[in-house]
Amino acid sequence: MGMFEKRCFRHFLVFVAGCEEDDPATLEGLAAGGGHMGVLYAHFELGPDVADFTGHALALYQTEDYLDEPCEETIRRIKLYSESLACYGKSPYLYPLYGLGELPQGFARLSAIYGGTYMLNRPVDEILMENGRVVGVRSEGEVARCWQVPCNPSYVPDRLRRAGCIILAICLLAHPVADTGDTTSCQIILPQNQLGRCSVSSAHNVAAPGKFITIASTTVETPEPEEKLALALALLQPIEQKFVSISDLYEPTDDGTESQVFCSWSYDATTHFETTCADIKDLFRRPHFRVGDTGCLPRPHQPWSLTPAPDTTMAQYKGAASEAGRALQLMKKRERQREHMEQMRQRIAEENIMKSNIDKKFSAHYDAVEAELKSSTVGLVTLNDMKAKQEALVKERERQLAKREQCKELQLKLERLRERALKQEQKRQISSLSFSLDEEEEEEEEEVEEVGGEEGTGSPPDDDPDKDEQPPKRRKLGKNPDVDTSFLPDRDREEEENRLREELRQEWEAKQEKIKNEEIEITFSYWDGSGHRRTVKMKKGNTIQQFLQKALEILRKDFSELRSAGVEQLMYIKEDLIIPHHHSFYDFIVTKARGKSGPLFNFDVHEDVRLLSDATVEKDESHAGKVVLRSWYEKNKHIFPASRWEPYDPEKKWDKYTIR
Repeated sequence: MGMFEKRCFRHFLVFVAGCEEDDPATLEGLAAGGGHMGVLYAHFELGPDVADFTGHALALYQTEDYLDEPCEETIRRIKLYSESLACYGKSPYLYPLYGLGELPQGFARLSAIYGGTYMLNRPVDEILMENGRVVGVRSEGEVARCWQVPCNPSYVPDRLRRAGCIILAICLLAHPVADTGDTTSCQIILPQNQLGRCSVSSAHNVAAPGKFITIASTTVETPEPEEKLALALALLQPIEQKFVSISDLYEPTDDGTESQVFCSWSYDATTHFETTCADIKDLFRRPHFRVGDTGCLPRPHQPWSLTPAPDTTMAQYKGAASEAGRALQLMKKRERQREHMEQMRQRIAEENIMKSNIDKKFSAHYDAVEAELKSSTVGLVTLNDMKAKQEALVKERERQLAKREQCKELQLKLERLRERALKQEQKRQISSLSFSLDEEEEEEEEEVEEVGGEEGTGSPPDDDPDKDEQPPKRRKLGKNPDVDTSFLPDRDREEEENRLREELRQEWEAKQEKIKNEEIEITFSYWDGSGHRRTVKMKKGNTIQQFLQKALEILRKDFSELRSAGVEQLMYIKEDLIIPHHHSFYDFIVTKARGKSGPLFNFDVHEDVRLLSDATVEKDESHAGKVVLRSWYEKNKHIFPASRWEPYDPEKKWDKYTIR
């Protein structure tokens, strides 16, 4: 900028800083005549270069269409840039340490705290629909039920249309970008070509010390897309290594309100993720809105707009979208206050009921003798008659109480005798099973003597001189020899049985461990459209994951695509069934499991029987298992033979399977 341009631009920034959304007077009358940004630039005498810098670097617009639109949105964006720059110092942008992958990791951790469930490294085989609405997602034979599915374009290719094409170049440098003051990170926007360029370094823990990673991207509009990157690549020289890719830009064909499948846009050519943030906000609002509203943030050329559904809480809110969350929190707070007031009202009503019954606590004590005396002495009575009447009533009252006590004692004695008779009957039944009856009779006699000693009024046991001379009675113990007691618990017999069980269990485990340690020769074929036969020796107890690890070590020497692959990226196909990694060969050998086209317990295959004879006829011989890259399977699962593969289900039987 020249001196006069700087002065005009300063006046423009001061004007923007003083603008308020709720005060139209701060626009100083510039809203008249349409209030477009083109008119605002002309008022402050800003040249084309300054206008390009303001619209594309500060307001982050991608096209020039904003010049013919009202200026309020552009002013809001410029103020956001200025406030962010004041908060963070040298740059208004934030970049996570260790790269952008930390953003989904942070979201995953936060979601797990609130009860979210993650199924990682699981392909999406199919999105299930019923009556035009989503009902679940199928993955490796399992179905997760749901009523809404937010996703990116790769999962719903039938709900997309092509919106353009972008070119992306990732360059590795050994020096910072020229004319940037040796900064460790920067973003350069070239408005003329809509070209964005971003640079990060080891300061963000994404590159080695002394190395820089730069990303240059733009929209493809010519038959030679790399020519549009020539200007940006010239600023990065010298470049140690460059990776160029061209990809299509897709947009969803509908808003997803009918099917409840909400698809996002593809990443565009911008490097500041402004459009991506707007897309995420739009993806969040779409499940709660319907066609007709203008309150959300649609992307450029978006063929729909959204309005709140009548059954949602946000439908009652009228105001800026940024205040929607605060309004929802206030509504929840008012609901909690209303519930608290209702609880207080119920508590006060209960206290009033308790206070209304307080007069009952001061009622007079009822005395039967006093009441009878008052009723029998009516009128004038002499003192002697009064005392005689009172003594007679007291004696009668005492006689009634004594009679009542005697009735209670008699009832207790009857109950005690009834219980004793019941116990004697139970003992007699038990003695008839395994014990002699004489022992029970002696015990009953001893019990009667004890009861008599307690209830009698004789002298205490220490005062009886003949007690020491009486010999103690010996209790007669023993089992009835005529009764079979083999069904009763016996400690010695149970210990012997437990010892025998433990010996048999250890013997069985030793045999199974010996079987698991036996070696078998496994013939497999690495399948990439054609078979590459290999053999490997494994133990029967090894799992499929251990087998794939050993097979990967053998195949890496001959196939370059496997050098960077891991075990989790491989699949093992046996008899047209996808075998999970946690199963072992021992499981299939012991259970004699069968697949769709042969047994799963034979692995020593030398020839493919389907090439030698009729494939529709069931054979005892098994086919060579296939080791396949999961990425190859995802691309070719609609083509034979991958179209016949399906996940292994132990509950499903294939005893009489016929190839059609």
